Amino acid sequence: MKKTNTILDKILSDKALEVEAAKKRCPLSYSAVIAKRKTKVRDFLKALGEPGKLRVMAEIKKASPSAGLIRPDFDHMKIAAEYQASGLVDAISILTENKYFQGKLEFIREIKEITTIPLFRKDFIFDEYQIYESYSAEADALLLIAAALEPEQLKHLLEVTHSLGLQALVETHSREEIEMTLSAGAKIIGINARDLKTFEMRKDIFSQLAQYVPKDCVKVAESGLEDAEDVKRVYDAGANAVLIGTSIMKAKNIKEKIQELVGI
Repeated sequence: MKKTNTILDKILSDKALEVEAAKKRCPLSYSAVIAKRKTKVRDFLKALGEPGKLRVMAEIKKASPSAGLIRPDFDHMKIAAEYQASGLVDAISILTENKYFQGKLEFIREIKEITTIPLFRKDFIFDEYQIYESYSAEADALLLIAAALEPEQLKHLLEVTHSLGLQALVETHSREEIEMTLSAGAKIIGINARDLKTFEMRKDIFSQLAQYVPKDCVKVAESGLEDAEDVKRVYDAGANAVLIGTSIMKAKNIKEKIQELVGI
């Protein structure tokens, strides 16, 4: 992991302790994990990259360090069912980090039983153990954060992810991180409007950085997408997909909010 004295560094430090505890509590035989998975991997790359329209990845998130408690009546199964039934969601992002986002890894397997679209594990992943853990939990894809990883570490984690048939969305926040991500072999590149080192928001960053992502990669705009104008701005700048969490989680009517965001 990269070491920086930031909010991200604090989260990663806590996560490292959690991962070490998990390794002791629940050691994984990687070959056994592969053999025991119950469901086929759903095609996350196709779900987000299929041409013809902007693809939507809607998030299941109870809280965050920047917003605090987002949805007091949080019910991950009800939200997932609404996403599935809407016909407007192409993939579901599931926060599994507990301390800062109040998520649980178990959410993935539970949601898998009531959905047919790909499920994305959103967490702070830096260890090979977490990738096999994600596979075992029935995730179809996972998040890797360029700002949290060294180049060789990112390359290795991507190779392990792809070897299992999973996909990774690699999150970036600068041209240098995009270049590192491309060198590592990423196929899906996220550009996050929120700087995870400071948690400050820059809504113009996708428009500035999208030009550095090749056309054969899937470009995902993340964070700060609050209304149809925000979504249209990133779509016009070349986004293949959007990852939207807080604005949907705050809405009283989830389907109506998604319709508003995508201009229906």
